[in-house]
Amino acid sequence: MAEVVSRVARKRAAKRAALIDVARRALAEGRTSISIQELTEEADMGFGSFYTHFPDKETLFDTVIVETMELHGRLVDELADGLTGMDAFALGVRLTCRLPPLQPEVIRLVIGLGTSMLLRDEGLVPRLRRDLRQGFQDGSFTGWTVDRALMAVAGAVLGTLQMLEADPQLDAAEVADDLCLHLLVMLGVPADVARRHAHEPLPEHDLLS
Repeated sequence: MAEVVSRVARKRAAKRAALIDVARRALAEGRTSISIQELTEEADMGFGSFYTHFPDKETLFDTVIVETMELHGRLVDELADGLTGMDAFALGVRLTCRLPPLQPEVIRLVIGLGTSMLLRDEGLVPRLRRDLRQGFQDGSFTGWTVDRALMAVAGAVLGTLQMLEADPQLDAAEVADDLCLHLLVMLGVPADVARRHAHEPLPEHDLLS
């Protein structure tokens, strides 16, 4: 009996994952008007199966956004293990702006959210706020309030992601490190310290290899 229940649970999870994958692609491509019928057809399941996983399309899309943002946030947390304040902030900026050639669908989704991303409680923004707050508390950052610094930093990151997505010929690593350098200086970090943080070796990870 337990084996049957487990098999049913796996099939249900696989169908849910298929719907989320289709919805993620649709959002990344700007196909927000896609119908539930089209979603289920692309996920290779019956129309009625949709409602065993989500009550409506809006809930599915919001789930995609939350899970995608949290996936990136957890990656940053994993690689920044043990880092706080300025160190964690610099790593987060450098990793995020390296993503366009590595995870294009994720980046297109983030770009599609635009400044509405700044109001969400998942992903990079709450982590940026945490690292900025720690940086101001320990004196690494000066001259701003946390909220104003967050808006400036997040806006710069969004603009940079848009630029990298529009021009695949750009070197994402070089652009990411240069942005990190200038953001640190903007936050009151001495140029030599900012340069060191913007160019130190990144932690090893399969995504970055």
